Amino acid sequence: MKDARDNRETQPPIATGAGGPLRLLVVDDDEAVRASLGSCLRSMGCEVIEAADGHQGLERLRSIPGIDAILSDVMMPGMNGVEFVRRVKELDRSIVAVVITAYPSVGVTVEAMRAGASDFLTKPFRLDQLRLAVQRAALERRVLLEQKSLRAEVEMHKALEHVNRQLELTLKEQAVLFTISETLGKVQHLEELYREVTNLACAATGSDRARLWTLDEAGTHLDMVAARGDFRPELVRVDLASSMAPCASVARFGHPVALQDTGPGRSPSLSEWDDRLIVPLRCRQKVAGVLSV
Repeated sequence: MKDARDNRETQPPIATGAGGPLRLLVVDDDEAVRASLGSCLRSMGCEVIEAADGHQGLERLRSIPGIDAILSDVMMPGMNGVEFVRRVKELDRSIVAVVITAYPSVGVTVEAMRAGASDFLTKPFRLDQLRLAVQRAALERRVLLEQKSLRAEVEMHKALEHVNRQLELTLKEQAVLFTISETLGKVQHLEELYREVTNLACAATGSDRARLWTLDEAGTHLDMVAARGDFRPELVRVDLASSMAPCASVARFGHPVALQDTGPGRSPSLSEWDDRLIVPLRCRQKVAGVLSV
């Protein structure tokens, strides 16, 4: 204990990145060992919490906030120290783990490192060895907390970027809707309405080609009433029963279709009809026409 008092008087307290004392959880099934470790660690200015086994240690971690590091014995009943370290790292990767063992071996060392342990102490150990291990734990804890904070900032930045993108899309949608409303409000003839619909479809999607069909009264054919850009002659009047054109399928089933451009190996339907997006136009819940861009 004299050594502990001397170190307490000559050495500054070991602190975390926040400037407060390092909060340590000591886990050992030997009460005498826990008491001795606790006394030494408190002499270094650390805040000490004790647990008699791994299960109690996990309860302490869940109920007591701000634990910076753990010092755990390997050989314990119920849950050994390696499994305890693994469970701790599952709860919080930024908690530093130091393993204590009386029977060091390569196998135990490798297993503990894989579980997440950062340092080892072999019984019996000197006070200066304990202080050095705790100082290393405090440094690692500060680094891990900084990384955790940076990751949180990155995630927040990504979330803000997502919100900004959604806001930009909403503003663009509002601008398009305003343009559509303003444009269609000036239309006086049906033919002019059809032309403006195709023009607005191109403007809204960035396309240079659009086609608009209306369904005839019998519901058997699509008649092209407006187009922007080139188109195949057989698309002027489309028989819903026999045509393989995508617009015929959209009119029959009432579902929009999006075709992907795969470059040199484009799908047959795309290379044949050169459509990208085909949507049904409804009037009173019934398909009244088809628009493609």
